[in-house]
Formats: sequence, C-alpha cells, structure tokens
Amino acid sequence: MVDAVVRTPKRPRAASPPPPASPPVSSLRLRHRIPTVGCALLMGALMVLTVFGEDGLIHRHLRVRELERYEAEMRLLEEESFQLRLHIQRLRDRPLALERAAASDLLMARPDAVIYHFPPGDDAVAPQAPASPGIPIAMAGYETAPEGGTPGAGRRIP
Repeated sequence: MVDAVVRTPKRPRAASPPPPASPPVSSLRLRHRIPTVGCALLMGALMVLTVFGEDGLIHRHLRVRELERYEAEMRLLEEESFQLRLHIQRLRDRPLALERAAASDLLMARPDAVIYHFPPGDDAVAPQAPASPGIPIAMAGYETAPEGGTPGAGRRIP
C-alpha cells in the first residue's frame, strides 16, 4: 500500500488588521520626560529639605557646635567646682588659712592685731636714679643724714 499524501486545500487567511500607527516622535519624548522631570523635582525637594529643613544638616551642625560649647563650659565649671572644694577643705583643715581668708576677703582681724593703713596712691612711687654713685637705689628718694647727724634719719624728698 502506498501511502498517499492527502493534501487539504489551504484556507484563505483572514485579513490581519493593519499595524497600529506609531505615535509621533515628540509624544514619545514627552512620555519619557514627564517621569524624569518629576523624579528630578522630587529629588531636588528632598535635597533642599535634607540640607535646610527643620532637622536638616545646617541645624544639626549648629546643634553640634552648641553642644561642644556647652561641654567646654561644663568642663570649666567642673574645674572651678573642684578648686572651690579644695579651698573649702583647706579652710576646714587649717585654722591659719581660715584666718587669712577672713583677713583678706572680709577685712577682719583678731582683736589684738595691729593693722597698718596706707593712704591710697602713696605706695606706687617709682624708684629714681641715684643722685650720686655712692647712694643705693633704694635710698635715692631720701636725703642722707648730715655730717655728724643720726644715720638713717633722712626724710622723704617730695
């Protein structure tokens, strides 16, 4: 038996619809630009908020500087507090230190103490050059005792 090849007649194909018309080139560019521009604007807004916002980088930098300033001030106050504690401890342990503090800060003295009072402005006399080579600088502002007089009985030259 011979195998016969049976051919079926080809059915005509249905007409395919025409391919869709491609959009114009400018509308394609516009379709791609809108999301790109939107993303760029969003990124720009986020960057501005990150730098200048309420909790932005600039405010954070200012807060860090303020914190450093407060820490430095705190260290100074702690050092001052430590020195004052040492001073209080010395005043408690040494009666002479307490007496000196009372005398210098509160202008107090013992009842039997001798107090010297110097008029203001008289203690700042500048030393002058000696009048002659034999007179020491400490005695330059004083007259010397006359011949045969009491040594050291000079008086202050105005």
